[in-house]
Amino acid sequence: ALVTQVMGGVAKALRLMAQKAEFGTVAGPEAKILTVGTAATSAQRANAALAAALEEVCAALGAVAPQLPATPRSLLEQALSQVAEVAAEAMAPVIKAAAEACDAQVLLMHKEDWAGGPPP
Repeated sequence: ALVTQVMGGVAKALRLMAQKAEFGTVAGPEAKILTVGTAATSAQRANAALAAALEEVCAALGAVAPQLPATPRSLLEQALSQVAEVAAEAMAPVIKAAAEACDAQVLLMHKEDWAGGPPP
């Protein structure tokens, strides 16, 4: 019973941390810019640092979860899932921009005339 109460408090703190982190995520145009060969923008660095910190929390507390009884483990795992989701959302703008840049490069490769010899 005590472990369940403690994990309830930990889970609540984790959900609040996830909520604050979500508010701290930079979502403006600077977070979405991707230019190959240039450094990450300050927004991208901030989001990456936030995501890394959240992932560290998930890794540390995730290692504890298997050692807990079912009910407190479930409370902790649900809260950690929310934290991990916010970490992924923090990186989503730049990941999407990278995927779009890769798609554009693949489309250019498909338009290339390879009949003139081997690729460069």
